[in-house]
Amino acid sequence: MPKIIDHENQKKMIAEAALRIIHSNGMANVTVRNVATEAGLSLGAMRYYFPKQEHLFIFCMNFVRDKTAERFRNLSYPPSDPPLDHVKKILFQMLPLDDERKLYLTVWLSFLSESLNMPELQPLCRHMYEDLHEIIRKSVQLLFDFGIVRPDIDFPFEVERLYALVDGLCLHCLTDSAEETLSAADSVLTRHLEKLCIILNGKIDYPVHNLKQ
Repeated sequence: MPKIIDHENQKKMIAEAALRIIHSNGMANVTVRNVATEAGLSLGAMRYYFPKQEHLFIFCMNFVRDKTAERFRNLSYPPSDPPLDHVKKILFQMLPLDDERKLYLTVWLSFLSESLNMPELQPLCRHMYEDLHEIIRKSVQLLFDFGIVRPDIDFPFEVERLYALVDGLCLHCLTDSAEETLSAADSVLTRHLEKLCIILNGKIDYPVHNLKQ
């Protein structure tokens, strides 16, 4: 009986092999031969799934995009947590604070750089930016929904400012992963969010109906 091959899983395995190479040795080393070797496949099998290098890159970018979206979908929010903690949990998922997130951010930046010379990748880069921008927009919207935002806050401006802040923190954490750097990123992001909120007696003024018992 012939062996049944799950082609979609094979392609994901190849993508994971390519991501490991990018993370360890950079985009320049993502050749058909190197990826085939890393994935434990023949060159023929590799070319069957990805005839051209750009086909592999596009699949890898979509793979990273899907994995990132899945991580956000799987977030849980304990009812006992203050509403601001819900927002922080979403935004902290964007920071490279564990090995998986460091890998995906490194890979994403590599593809972004490669897209300057490979136009086929540019639409996916735009989609990824749109995905992240939407996460930021929803995070700011949550602050409004919780009723804790200062009345003078300009929603569109704060979305763009928070996006720029998170973007910068991502690069800072990626290039300097020391514990104090990660702690500083946490502090900066927390204080920024608190500055958007109504403060009463030194604490965020949560409407009674939004407090979790």
